[in-house]
Amino acid sequence: EKQFIESKNLYEEILENNLTLNETIQLRYAYGYPLSALGLVEEAIENYTALEIIGKEDSNNEIISQAIHQAGMVYRQNAYYECVLKKFFEEKDFIEEHFNEKNLFKSANHYELGYTYLMKDDFEEAYHFLNQSLEEAKQAEDSIMLACSQRGLGEYYIKLNNRDEAIRHLEESIQNFNAAEDFIGAYEVKQIIEAIDDN
Repeated sequence: EKQFIESKNLYEEILENNLTLNETIQLRYAYGYPLSALGLVEEAIENYTALEIIGKEDSNNEIISQAIHQAGMVYRQNAYYECVLKKFFEEKDFIEEHFNEKNLFKSANHYELGYTYLMKDDFEEAYHFLNQSLEEAKQAEDSIMLACSQRGLGEYYIKLNNRDEAIRHLEESIQNFNAAEDFIGAYEVKQIIEAIDDN
């Protein structure tokens, strides 16, 4: 409900308890969200660094990969774009080494790289990674990643002032968000289309 201060305080209170390893992992995944939303970048990165350490101590490469990914998202949310690219290329290398068969992991990573380049107005790199993300999402048959990739390509075409291609991708994004029953995601994309029509 975007009550970030209250959320942050609750996480800190719970993390002081004697928790199982699994409980600590699940809490740290989510704890970074209110920290990042409040602009507490250093604290959010420290949280995901702690999660990455847990992954290394537990020899769990999936936790390590996701901790790197979450740190990248913190940087992106707070517009630290050079840090974003460094972190997601670090994740890209890690995925290629340990999860090269997981199209879903690759799709999520390439989406973040593509979207970051889009924010930097580097359209060639943005299209390259967003298109890769879409192809991998198709192979993974994951509705959420399909929706995100289509949304990213829709926003790419908005920046290129190509309304028809933008609308086509955004409408496909809405269909995939609805298929995944992510109605908030679908609503946000509808707002993007309305903004195009208003202009």
